Amino acid sequence: MPEPNDKPRKIGWLEAWRSGYLRYPSVVILIVANLVPLYGVLFWGWDLFTLMMAYWTETAAIGFWNIIHMALLARWAALFMVPFFIVHFGGFMLGHFLFLWQMFGGGWNEDVENFGEFLRQVPVGWTIWIAFAALFVSHGLSFFFNAWRPWWRGEVHADSKQGQNVMMGTYGRVMVMHVTLLIGAALVAYFRTLTAAFVLLIVLKIFVDVAAHIRKNFKPAAQPVLTTA
Repeated sequence: MPEPNDKPRKIGWLEAWRSGYLRYPSVVILIVANLVPLYGVLFWGWDLFTLMMAYWTETAAIGFWNIIHMALLARWAALFMVPFFIVHFGGFMLGHFLFLWQMFGGGWNEDVENFGEFLRQVPVGWTIWIAFAALFVSHGLSFFFNAWRPWWRGEVHADSKQGQNVMMGTYGRVMVMHVTLLIGAALVAYFRTLTAAFVLLIVLKIFVDVAAHIRKNFKPAAQPVLTTA
């Protein structure tokens, strides 16, 4: 029998891919949304930087839905917590963008001399917004199933501590995703077999993203817990 202070067992990274977990709507939608970048590589001619930028926009989607989650749980404390998170998370996104621009911008940044020139040349075409929309909707549905619905039913205790947990969990989820992408991008740059390497990167990202979602939102008995992706 476990001790009272023992933490609940978390689902393992490989265990998360059992078929019982993969049947949940939020998981299915997350997988489908993550296939849009694969389509971009195979049929829209995305290069590595465009792919990384598509995933960078996903960071904004995760932050947006977790801001709403924080507001639900933290109540009045959200008046202080949400602005702090927006500034801090926004700085984090800016720093990550500049890193991606310098590391993977390649030919995109050769003629950029100032911010105005950057705005004219940054490769944000309409296809990248299709990927963003798919990932935004995916995280929104995860928010509905795993955060808003339990909150509406009164199944979750709302206080400032819960809001803080959501805020810290946002950084954890994003950092796991970014480390995965950087490892995959390094493999792409090393092997130079672009299509196959891009597919490998996307598959790696899907594996980690889905497993992280299940580990955070589900109990080992395949019942959803009260958090958002």
